[in-house]
Amino acid sequence: MIRIKKIQVSLWLAFALSDAAWPQSPIYSFSGQIRYRSEVEDRSFLPRSKPNHYHLLRSRFGLQVRPEPGIQVFLQMQDSRPFGGENTSLARGTMDASADALDFHQAYFMLDRLFSTPLQLKIGRQELRYGNERLIGVNNWSNTGRVFDACVLSYKNRVASLDVFYSRLSGGQNSANADNLVGIFSTLRPNGSLVCDGYLLHDYLTKRITSGIDQGKDLLRRYTVGLHVHSGKGGLQWALEGYRQAGARQVQEGLPLADIRSAFLSADVRLVLAAKSATALSLSACRISGDSDPGDRTARSFDLLFGSKHGFYGLMDYYPDRLFADQGLEDYAVSLTTLCSDRLQLAAQAHAFRTDVPLPSSAAKSIGEELDVTLNWTYSKTLTLEAGCCAFFPAALVRSTHGSAVSTWGYVMTTLTF
Repeated sequence: MIRIKKIQVSLWLAFALSDAAWPQSPIYSFSGQIRYRSEVEDRSFLPRSKPNHYHLLRSRFGLQVRPEPGIQVFLQMQDSRPFGGENTSLARGTMDASADALDFHQAYFMLDRLFSTPLQLKIGRQELRYGNERLIGVNNWSNTGRVFDACVLSYKNRVASLDVFYSRLSGGQNSANADNLVGIFSTLRPNGSLVCDGYLLHDYLTKRITSGIDQGKDLLRRYTVGLHVHSGKGGLQWALEGYRQAGARQVQEGLPLADIRSAFLSADVRLVLAAKSATALSLSACRISGDSDPGDRTARSFDLLFGSKHGFYGLMDYYPDRLFADQGLEDYAVSLTTLCSDRLQLAAQAHAFRTDVPLPSSAAKSIGEELDVTLNWTYSKTLTLEAGCCAFFPAALVRSTHGSAVSTWGYVMTTLTF
């Protein structure tokens, strides 16, 4: 079945590129990326635990077609796989050509100047990235990345831009049992350095509650609103970010709907110490609200939605996927970056983590400290090499719930883009 699909895709692409497929000769261009990452990690906090080794490969090939002025089509295929993921029964994996992870990563068309207006319309499977990608981003660190089946209507001029979008996240063709995202993102640039990004998002799950006092109501109706204001002039840059979430959701099956009352706050300052070497010192602090009692009919845990989380809360990605997501987070960080040469950048950052609220079983809130060091080498215009090593030093809360050993993680990554 997989081979049949691959043949169909190949024939379709060949037809798309043929002169007979278009009433006039289109303008087309190709793009691609091959990214390999090797990771060694021991994030268990258990003494004498053995490290795990991962080898991840991501390959992308894109085709952009302009069949006529004002119309664009973009198709991007992707194969994402770990080394050794083949079927061992086929000559110990060396004859497995099934390519189970081969798929269209993106497939959309775009209309410029819709109805002779400044509007742009994009429909199809596509990446969405807004602002600093805190809430909606492509999650590029992932070996698959994030895409949305979406419609986006855009407007842009010299000082402002506006996107209105809708995405069906999952579910069938009818409105029942569907997961959806609707939003507005706007950017305002009142002067040369000040930028204000605004969000208004509504994500909702139309699956109905089947019993209890909330029978017939949707499982989730959440609204997120907020601003990201940032500026940079000379050697000083700063950013302030704040969001509130409201609505209702079922925290656990069988419980009544809980009112959503959650918040996110963040502040960053970056000071350039030496312009020639691009040496800069950054200080940041953020608070993500947590919930200590899921049964009190108030949901206080802030949901980061579809953001690109890697790097925001330390490179080891403990939060929110591995540690105390319901309890929220306080993160205080300092980082230093510098250019060792015109092609080599060194960066180091340290984080101190605490939960926003304690666990029901413990009064401790201190999670631990993380130290991250990375090197980024621009080998050429198309090839970059990156390496990093990280260590996490557990504090009282982690030692009492997971273990006392220092956890470690490191990686080497090459990215070829053409």
